[in-house]
Amino acid sequence: MEDGYVACVRGGQSLTARPPVFSANSQHVYCCSGTTVRVYSAKSGRFVRSFRGGHTGFVTGIALNPRNCFQVITSGEDGNVVVWDTEGGVLKSANLGGSLADIALLSTAQQDHLFCLQKKSSDEYSLISFDLASLTLSAASPSEEKLSHGPKVKHLFDMLEPRQHRLVVNQATSTVITCSRKIIYVWNCGQRQLTKLQPPYAVTCLASHPTQPCIATGCAGGQIRIWYKFADGSGQAESVELHWHSHAVTDIAFTHDGAYLMSGGEESVLVIWQLNDNGATRNFLPRLGAPLKHISSCPTDQLTVISHADNVIRMVSGISCSPLFAIGGLLKVTTGSRYGDRLPAGLVVHHSRSGLMLNGSAGMLQIYNPFADKAFFDVDIVCGNYVSPSLEKTVPFPVVNHVALSDDGLWMATVEYWHRPGFSKEQKLKFWRFSKPSGQFKALSHIDQSTASRITSLHFQPSKEQLETGFDSAEPMEDGEDSTGEEEKKPASVVCMTSYEDGSFKYWSSVALNTTQGVRLIWKCWSSTHHRREAVTATAFSSDGSVLAVAYDKLITLWDVESSKLHSTLILPQPDESIRLLTFGSQSSSRYLLAATGQYLISWDLVDMQVSSTVQVSVATLTADRHSPYVAAISRSTPAHPTVSAFVFNPAERYTACYAPSVSDRPVVSAAFVPRPLSGGDAKVHEQISKLAPWKRKSELFFITDHQRIFCLRARDEEEISFEEGEDEENKPTLLAKFIEEKSETPKIIWPSLDAGQRQHTAYNLLAAPAHTLPSMKTLCTAFLESLMLPKTEESDAQ
Repeated sequence: MEDGYVACVRGGQSLTARPPVFSANSQHVYCCSGTTVRVYSAKSGRFVRSFRGGHTGFVTGIALNPRNCFQVITSGEDGNVVVWDTEGGVLKSANLGGSLADIALLSTAQQDHLFCLQKKSSDEYSLISFDLASLTLSAASPSEEKLSHGPKVKHLFDMLEPRQHRLVVNQATSTVITCSRKIIYVWNCGQRQLTKLQPPYAVTCLASHPTQPCIATGCAGGQIRIWYKFADGSGQAESVELHWHSHAVTDIAFTHDGAYLMSGGEESVLVIWQLNDNGATRNFLPRLGAPLKHISSCPTDQLTVISHADNVIRMVSGISCSPLFAIGGLLKVTTGSRYGDRLPAGLVVHHSRSGLMLNGSAGMLQIYNPFADKAFFDVDIVCGNYVSPSLEKTVPFPVVNHVALSDDGLWMATVEYWHRPGFSKEQKLKFWRFSKPSGQFKALSHIDQSTASRITSLHFQPSKEQLETGFDSAEPMEDGEDSTGEEEKKPASVVCMTSYEDGSFKYWSSVALNTTQGVRLIWKCWSSTHHRREAVTATAFSSDGSVLAVAYDKLITLWDVESSKLHSTLILPQPDESIRLLTFGSQSSSRYLLAATGQYLISWDLVDMQVSSTVQVSVATLTADRHSPYVAAISRSTPAHPTVSAFVFNPAERYTACYAPSVSDRPVVSAAFVPRPLSGGDAKVHEQISKLAPWKRKSELFFITDHQRIFCLRARDEEEISFEEGEDEENKPTLLAKFIEEKSETPKIIWPSLDAGQRQHTAYNLLAAPAHTLPSMKTLCTAFLESLMLPKTEESDAQ
């Protein structure tokens, strides 16, 4: 047994826990992600690189060095302050002790003051500062990333736990501002004086004006308060109130020119306030998909980046106020009263893409690549608008609680469920087909199951041909291609099974239907079977799809799929237990059926029809690898065994291939073996895989916790196989390409040819746009005058 395995985070690290920061040239966006800083292109959203090795705890703050545009400063929960170059190398570092919650930099003519929020206890923090120039490399060995001496840290004041753990600086007054729920703390660096302001509402967020002595606070009741004369030491600041939000304001931010203030919250709406002497006028960017967490604008104000609660970063144009693209890894489910309710569909393997399908945003599913921590695409199942909860009640939203994929990835089945007290339930079974031209799943059949009992499981029958020839996706068919003309009750090549709480289970298949618009495919039930009036607790297909196992509490029934006849029955050896999970082995272990109860893991040999082994363990999730004979079981935390452990074994053998104790301190919701995305020409990857343990060579085991973080098991001496899409040597731009890119930084605007009736309206729109959002007048005038000229024709060229 190999027990030298540890759990490593593979996906689900939050990209939105801390505010993203633009680079000085607005070309990149820096995002805190666990113990690293991920860098993305601000133009395309493509992952560029990551800063690794400077922190052992989570990164909590990012600041830019105003004296050097090629340096980035970060703080972390490990107490480290690290200065990086923009290529990801550590230049300087120091440990200040304790945990740091945020970092801010205030530049004066004499020196650069670095301020940090340092945690002292569970609810008490301190503001500390030191000179950035005190971070110096060792003079004896400049190449080493160590300090000859630590910085001289000054303790400024203590405070209660700050809101959002946020520090902001106001350059106009040389002050540093932070806030708790009821107090705003203003530290004047010149006078070394602390001023406390008491707002009338509970404060949720804070922002500082870039050029004027002005700050803004967001409140729990949806109000926004603009503060003036806050740094005179009197504690009697003047303020103006703005109000639109119906929920708490989660973040506010000024544009870099100070003309606009942006705010967001639970409503999933970006509100843009234009500040003037008469108050403020509002513009809106609605339906952003998820509640807003953080807002930042680039130094040129041409781009705005928004962090969402579902772990998505959205780039918005500051000129047209429209979304451009989204950046994100694993989408976090934000609906659901408890963590366990947020991932009802679990992890479903997409064999042809080497990916996972799981719950995403409200009413949606996401297809996620765990090897590259990247989302392929998402599918809107419910097709409804999410309504944010009101202060009195929460409007329930339909939940996708079951999903299944065919082996070739062309068919998908989903079950969505909606229930509200006082109303009848709604349950819909939908069948989807992948369309290659659009690259998305399209709904083919909608079946209302509201009058039926609640669906407990959903599976596609495994394809024996796909198992023998591989899981590469075939060409998807278009409507009308599958016109077999056979009877409806004969199962098609793809069969889907649903089980119910009333003890029944049904087979569904696609049939050709002649309509006035031609032949189209629909899904119909061709077999319905009852065995007992007890609820079906678990189901599983054999690896070749010929046998279906259906569990009823303490009884397992084996059915022949083609004839729908009962083959045999298995009785649970433990009379006080109930079956919760079922799975068949694959390849050399396909003769074994495994069942998990509350306290035991039992294996049956279906050739001898006898119990082959019994292990006393409480299993949280049980999954088999379709590409190897191995099965993985992950335990549940119990008072007797508080830690979660993982086991990988071959049911046909008497030893465990992998044992990993204490893989997580959180409950594991689901697990799955995902086939590796092998590329035929990558010899280095093949060499790395050949050195792995036999159970890891074809597939990787991933499991997800209730906090929606995805882990994998890795040996202590195992070399990491990277699938990130960072810049490599071959794709780096040449010097000529860089020169051309620099010369073409000014956007070239192409105006469409306008008729006389449109010219006046277009000129009015051009002059009505904010001046700071427009390119240079030379660029605008040249493009506008060219649009007024008549286009050349062949006759004019001949003349």
